[in-house]
Amino acid sequence: MINETLLTYVTAERARGVADDAIRSALQAQGWKPEDVAVVLGGVGAITGAPRELSFANLFQGRLSRWQYFLTSILLSLSILAVLFVSGLVLSLSLGTTTHSTGPVMFFVFILSYAIAIPLSISLVVRRAHDLNWSGWYALFFLIPFVNAVFALLFLFKKGTDGPNEYGIPQVDRSFVNTLINR
Repeated sequence: MINETLLTYVTAERARGVADDAIRSALQAQGWKPEDVAVVLGGVGAITGAPRELSFANLFQGRLSRWQYFLTSILLSLSILAVLFVSGLVLSLSLGTTTHSTGPVMFFVFILSYAIAIPLSISLVVRRAHDLNWSGWYALFFLIPFVNAVFALLFLFKKGTDGPNEYGIPQVDRSFVNTLINR
């Protein structure tokens, strides 16, 4: 059972810079249940404001509420459009308006933008599935035409699990960047 003592301990250890794996090992050595340890490690950063370690694996951990999912998805899309628009504008002004000179560069910017956006978008879908207490593998349904529309509506309107679930505790509101990179 998660309690204030466990949250305080994890917060203090993270503030000292101790890695989550070391905290997990210490708590399990003290007799805490692995599922309680997993829940508190997944959600304590949102409660205390202590940042998670920035890594690719952390992108897919934890939960994301309906509102955070919606806003972050919209802001990510607008960010991509802004990057493409500004880079196109800068390139056309600096290289001229000929397609031969700007085309390959814009194609590279386009590919780079989406190479960054796709993992971030998938992480949003996975964390939203976690909020519903579903496996992150449900994100694969977004690849199936027509089924993806049903899941998009479910993810936008279905309320997440109240209280802790298998994937952690509910996240509190965070900034766009911290929500996007799950920090």
